[in-house]
Amino acid sequence: MKKYFFPILLALALSATSVHAQDRNFLNHLSVGATAGTDAIGIQAAVPLGDHLILRGAYVDGFNIGYSKTFRIDKDGTWNNDKFHIHDDITFKASIKTKDFRALLDLYPFKRAGFHLTVGAYMGLGDGRFLQLENTSPLPIEREDNENKEEGISINGHFVTLDENGCAAVGLHFPKLRPYAGIGFGRPVSPGKRVSMTLDIGACYLDSPTVQLTDYQGEPVVVTSEAVENLDDGWIDKGLSYAKFFPVVNLGIHVRLF
Repeated sequence: MKKYFFPILLALALSATSVHAQDRNFLNHLSVGATAGTDAIGIQAAVPLGDHLILRGAYVDGFNIGYSKTFRIDKDGTWNNDKFHIHDDITFKASIKTKDFRALLDLYPFKRAGFHLTVGAYMGLGDGRFLQLENTSPLPIEREDNENKEEGISINGHFVTLDENGCAAVGLHFPKLRPYAGIGFGRPVSPGKRVSMTLDIGACYLDSPTVQLTDYQGEPVVVTSEAVENLDDGWIDKGLSYAKFFPVVNLGIHVRLF
């Protein structure tokens, strides 16, 4: 069904605008602008499809915006039958990694008002990672046997290697195709205004988000409550089961070029 989403959306847009083919406000303006919100930062273009429809296309990027904090880690354990120790200050960073294309169709019930209904979709680029948590200072693993062994993390029977700097990364991954629906206020293309503002409120349907641990020499490992032997008290599985929708609140500023 997902592979037919964009063709169906395009067909609906074309059929809905066929009655406006002679409309003087059909594809005769173009606005460009910037957007920012819970779905990261983007650049956007918009064209009118008559007096009641506007088509928008955007590129959205997290630009690795994040927050860093240092924690004291005190850990003794056994891994692959080797005893190890971690006793140090480790700096972690949570950052937004998303990169998406976005296609939205706005329906304005009232010819002059800014209120609109919106449907569309986000198409993720890359591995679909939205958020990432990583240590930016090396994990100081000290082995009692002092042997020079490859460093990594063992989870769910998989050995996951660290990067060359001794760092690991876990990410929240969204499906690449994410349908969107919502409401909004304002028009990105306004014939009477050179500059206009918009507010969008809605949600993306995520279907099945996952938490994945990066293996720098192999395939990523999907992290579940079972994988961590339920040390999280089921929090990972429960959280993902509820995370079917991602809330979107987005502000935009647009400049009409012509």
